Amino acid sequence: MKIAYFDCISGMSGDMLAGALIDAGLDLSFFKKELRKVAVDGYAVRAERQSRLGISGTRFIVELKEAGHGHEHGNGHGHGRSFSDIVKLIRASRLAPAVKDDVIDIFKIVARAEGKIHNRSMNDVHFHEVGAVDSIIDIVCAAVGIRALGIQKACASQIPAGSGVVRCAHGVFPVPAPATAEILKGIPLVKGAVRQELVTPTGAAIIRHFVSSFDGFPQMQIGTIGYGVGSKDFKEIPNLFRLMIGEAPDTPSA
Repeated sequence: MKIAYFDCISGMSGDMLAGALIDAGLDLSFFKKELRKVAVDGYAVRAERQSRLGISGTRFIVELKEAGHGHEHGNGHGHGRSFSDIVKLIRASRLAPAVKDDVIDIFKIVARAEGKIHNRSMNDVHFHEVGAVDSIIDIVCAAVGIRALGIQKACASQIPAGSGVVRCAHGVFPVPAPATAEILKGIPLVKGAVRQELVTPTGAAIIRHFVSSFDGFPQMQIGTIGYGVGSKDFKEIPNLFRLMIGEAPDTPSA
């Protein structure tokens, strides 16, 4: 059975997973081809080799053309869309049906959490950061990449949630941000080595959707390792997400 281990060394975001998928062997041109199946424009994507504390990996960068430069998640820029808008966009795309279901479910996880925090219907949730073009791209890349690599099961380390505060579209929130904390309920968390937001709502929702076990390193024979590089460079710990892919023994069902 093909298995993946999400090693959240310094948390996880959608762009870090996309970078790790490329680092693990998927080609950027594959992602570009899949992204063209979704009616979103005004962006460009690229991948760069970068290092964090001496460990090299791939950084996946989304540039909004009207901005003229790449920007990071969580700064309030981008094209806000409602959850209903996103569902229509994905359903109308030419993505494979299973990928459509993955993408919509990941956004649904975020919409449900945001709706609870802000006391509104899930369908009325207006995505600021998570609904922006770059996050739609990250989630589509996560879904198509996991399926392209034939991963049948995903396990993860404990999740470093970070600490401190984060500035977002609604104001200054504690870390983990309320929606992120809501999504991560029931998942084992640790504080993490830095006072930063280490898991974005997008990253948390991807973890919630794909990962079925948080029991530490699984029984597996590692075949491929990919490192996704985060945008910031911490002094305390390498800002990387490590994706380990390999074979696990098939266990008979009970």
